[in-house]
Amino acid sequence: MIGLILNVSLTGTADFYGLNYYTTYMIRPAKPEDKPGVWFLTGSPELNATLENPLNAYYGSSHMLPVFPGGLRKVMNWLKKQYGDIDILITENGFTTSGAQLDDYDRVDFLEESLNEVLVSIKEDNISVTGYTVWSLIDDLEWLAGYTDFFLTTWKKKSDGTTVPISRETAFFHAFRGTEVNHRSITFIGLNPGGLQSNMLTTEPA
Repeated sequence: MIGLILNVSLTGTADFYGLNYYTTYMIRPAKPEDKPGVWFLTGSPELNATLENPLNAYYGSSHMLPVFPGGLRKVMNWLKKQYGDIDILITENGFTTSGAQLDDYDRVDFLEESLNEVLVSIKEDNISVTGYTVWSLIDDLEWLAGYTDFFLTTWKKKSDGTTVPISRETAFFHAFRGTEVNHRSITFIGLNPGGLQSNMLTTEPA
């Protein structure tokens, strides 16, 4: 009875849905020759299921995360179907690279693809996306990969004994190139090649 009361009283009370999105797998019943291994990498012995990469998926430096930007739109549509017209805040979305290269164009391409999926979700699927956060601004310890897989959009190097912050190509976000799109309560503000034009994402009163 208490559980029922709590369930009713909490329904619809969330201010927004926070979404972390990195990868998509396809799942199917395992065939006799399959050997479902570790969830969530190859399958699930408990479910007798095998995981496969989506068509056109690709990889960054991490082979644990097949990259499939189209899955972001699919999961937001699923959330809308399950929970109705809720506000969705994309709290994490990123791409792995290795090494300290500043010309991380693969990440720029990934972010452009991902943001296109967000834009289509807003304009065609009428999903209320209130924000998009790239993972990550600085380096972090990545589970089993340690400091060998990088999500960061900035880099630091030593110069004459000092630490100098260096912006990677992603930090300038050439993928946007001055694009501005207004829809519902969200405004996407792009970046010019010369640097920041404005805040990358700002919200306006509905």
